[in-house]
Order: sequence, then structure tokens, then C-alpha cells
Amino acid sequence: MAHTVHVDEMLEGMTPAQFNEWRAKDLVEPIGHFGTHEILSMIGALIASYLGSKDGENNPVDQWHFQWWKERPPEPEGSVESMFAALEMIGAKRG
Repeated sequence: MAHTVHVDEMLEGMTPAQFNEWRAKDLVEPIGHFGTHEILSMIGALIASYLGSKDGENNPVDQWHFQWWKERPPEPEGSVESMFAALEMIGAKRG
């Protein structure tokens, strides 16, 4: 016989610190199918990129195209080109 837990009872007995631990764990390693969705969206983006797929605005397809229900994180400061240039400079200095 499988053991089941009543979620409301579990939450009533949980301290705020324990709840925050679960929330932090969920950010790093999502509970349920969300982790599966993230992995599959990365694989989908990898395949789409290899095949040269583009979205409606002629941008390369990325993992966020496969996770339309999630908010896309903000773009990092600086352009991709400036980041590549900085990495090339670091590589050139190291030989």
C-alpha cells in the first residue's frame, strides 16, 4: 500500500524556515514536471538551432519558445557581440 501525504496537513506543520528551504530547492531543482519541461525545451532548442529554425521575427529558436508559459528572463547587459569580443581578448592574452 502506498503512503500518501495530505498536503494541507503537511503545510500546517511546516515552519516558515522549512517552507523557504522547499522554495529554494524548487528554484534549483524544480519539483514535478517543470524540471522535465526545462530539459526538454533545451533539447528542443538544440535541435531547432541545428536545423536552422527561426521564429516569426527571424530570431533563432531558443528554449523559451518551448516554454511559452514562463516569463523570459531579461537579457544580460551588453550585446552578444561585445561578450564575444571580450572573450576573444581574454583568449588572445592567454595565448
